[in-house]
Amino acid sequence: MFALVFNEQVIQVEDTTFPVAPALQWIEIPSDLNVTPGWTYDGAFHAPPAPPPAPIPFQVPMWAVRTVLQNDGLFDQAQTLINETSDVALKNVWEYGNFADRNSRAINVLAIELGLTDAQVDQMFIDANNLSV
Repeated sequence: MFALVFNEQVIQVEDTTFPVAPALQWIEIPSDLNVTPGWTYDGAFHAPPAPPPAPIPFQVPMWAVRTVLQNDGLFDQAQTLINETSDVALKNVWEYGNFADRNSRAINVLAIELGLTDAQVDQMFIDANNLSV
């Protein structure tokens, strides 16, 4: 296998070489590597860096938040918190809210009371965003 390299970037992989412009260069791929377009070559092949993590959704449907909490075994604890709070706004958001905002007071209160870290809340929003019905 051969990699077609341009500006230290693998742009094509072929079984055989063919004539190309002088700016392009064919490099034989070692048999132990599975080089694909996107790899780099600076005298040695390097896999592309991992893609950046997906951004944390700012807003997700409230039904999805409840579903993630159920899947994670935290729903009953959250429901107990809502039932016991005197915060009418928090109760209304939980019962009637259409969406949950990542930085809302309601989510922050739930996170604190459930003992969730920022990373866990971020993951909850990612998981909620990935749900579909």
